Amino acid sequence: AMLTDGSSIAGSTLTLDVAFKRAVTVNGLTLGQAVESLCAVPARLLGLADTVGSLEPGKNADLVVVDSAGHDLVAVMRRGEWILGAERFDRVRR
Repeated sequence: AMLTDGSSIAGSTLTLDVAFKRAVTVNGLTLGQAVESLCAVPARLLGLADTVGSLEPGKNADLVVVDSAGHDLVAVMRRGEWILGAERFDRVRR
């Protein structure tokens, strides 16, 4: 990908959802291994594992919900608010 003015390369265009899908479908990781690889490992490497990288009480977390095969995005929660797919989970809370 190039910057809009064409002056340089913008960097990777790989998004986290595509990386997750490829980890499962191309590399053969289990869903758990893919989550660990894309969440907990980077948090540890950046020295942030005390606050992010896994779902534990007291940690900050955004959630991305995928289907059981790990292929399709179902819902997204950011900063405690559903921003995609909320209707699927609102029924559960009632």
